[in-house]
Amino acid sequence: MLALSFRFVNDLVTGFPESHDRLSEAMRQREQQVLSFYEEGIRREIFNPVNGRILIMQD
Repeated sequence: MLALSFRFVNDLVTGFPESHDRLSEAMRQREQQVLSFYEEGIRREIFNPVNGRILIMQD
């Protein structure tokens, strides 16, 4: 998961709300794509069965 500083996010929220919304949506889409990647790998027995959300948090 991409870590953003509180100050950066706060600046986006207050000064550029449209950019914040776009960034938030892009981050949600990326997380879903990565989760799908891990789930497909687990389904195909390429990866060991693990919680994909934990892997995303470490990414």
